[in-house]
Amino acid sequence: MTDQTHSSARQARPKTALAAQSAVNEQPRIAAHINKGVVMRAAIVALTLGTALTLVNQPGAIFGDGAVQILPLVLVYLTPFLVVALS
Repeated sequence: MTDQTHSSARQARPKTALAAQSAVNEQPRIAAHINKGVVMRAAIVALTLGTALTLVNQPGAIFGDGAVQILPLVLVYLTPFLVVALS
């Protein structure tokens, strides 16, 4: 490569940390890629399916004296939400 090519490559790079930070700030946010309709549909499916599965899997905790198992409860709602939202 020639010296002119090297100098133009050096000029294309940010010269300061501030310039690099402003380049990062210009990236699109994750919120710009979220579709409200998909999130609503995923929430409805997760609430419906999660409630049905909780009634089947933890009846002692709901109708009796058993303790609620928190991790399975969270996963029962989170899994259908993520499957619908990401598919």
